Amino acid sequence: MMMKKTDLTNSTKLLFLILTMFRLNGVTGYQDECWTDPAWPPTLMEYCQGETGYKPLNQLWKKQFLDSEGRPHRILESETDEDVTEDLHTCLDGGRRAIDTLADLGMLDSYYSHEALDSDDEAAWSLDELRVANSLINSTGYPVVMEIENALPPHYASALQILAACIRKHIPPNFEHREFQDGQGNDCTYVTCIVQMYLPGLVARIQAVHDFASKHAGWKSRGLPSIRDLGLRTSEHLAYGTFEKTGLTQHDDGGSIYTILFSLSDPDEYEGGEYYALDGDDKVHFKPEKFSAIVFLSETYHGVEGISWGRREMYTNEFWDLPDVPYPYNRPDRYDPRFEYFAKRGGRWGSDEEVLRYCESIGRDDCEEYMRGGEEEEEL
Repeated sequence: MMMKKTDLTNSTKLLFLILTMFRLNGVTGYQDECWTDPAWPPTLMEYCQGETGYKPLNQLWKKQFLDSEGRPHRILESETDEDVTEDLHTCLDGGRRAIDTLADLGMLDSYYSHEALDSDDEAAWSLDELRVANSLINSTGYPVVMEIENALPPHYASALQILAACIRKHIPPNFEHREFQDGQGNDCTYVTCIVQMYLPGLVARIQAVHDFASKHAGWKSRGLPSIRDLGLRTSEHLAYGTFEKTGLTQHDDGGSIYTILFSLSDPDEYEGGEYYALDGDDKVHFKPEKFSAIVFLSETYHGVEGISWGRREMYTNEFWDLPDVPYPYNRPDRYDPRFEYFAKRGGRWGSDEEVLRYCESIGRDDCEEYMRGGEEEEEL
């Protein structure tokens, strides 16, 4: 029996309607998952990037680290690569054990349940609940620091803690018990790049919090770039309180444009430890509530007051006008010729010979000395 053209047209319309309804129903769930799950399922990676607006500026990590099913599979380029990657997967799957590892090391004060939010909590932690708690407007009338409440849902903090603990255990070079001036310092676990692989929803949340802060500070109207046009320079889990002299001397985050800190400790869990920013010669102090964020222009001089007791746990991120930093770089100097070559060549690493030829082509004569370690490293 032949089907009339009108019947075919009507059938096509009906099929299209059914598929559209199915797609819309599915998308609604996907939208929720994109904003409530810090670890997007591989099948939703591209969809969630479009839904949240988060798209990495460097696709090398995706090409290098994700297998055909979108699952991270490479961490280290060495004979132990597969073993380390499998250990990391096992550690992430056993998240509570990873947290216990950090707790035993005194690197965190408390642990937050990794369970998904229920419907009431989802509403409480939606982006609509972001609030400006405090700010610093400098003497020229220019906002340079914004404190944002309800910035990081507890299960996002949990996911970050688990990732940091697993990296600390299975990729030791990414941990530093780093000492700064005057004997001050912190324990730093670099999660740079790896956080984009395993917790892209967390990075999307970071950008959304910055968008909120930037809107209220008017940074875009002052000609500052959108965070979505910047690369992630460094992402660090920090713990203060393990040095005899705790805190951090005033400094700026030279080479970066925006810095975003998330508090993972309740203010009652430590004495002192206030973040401060300089307004001229005056210190303006902030002691954010747990899960709040401090968003500031990286050129702002800032520091951390000494801690008399307890531990202060933070999660910090810096964004700059270069591509996302790939593994294994940890907060590279923007003048490192190897990374400059990487950025200019669209995310392709070069041999030392290629980098030196590139330096010669642009008239840069300090590359060989720099690559030998002769140049003094930038103060972190």
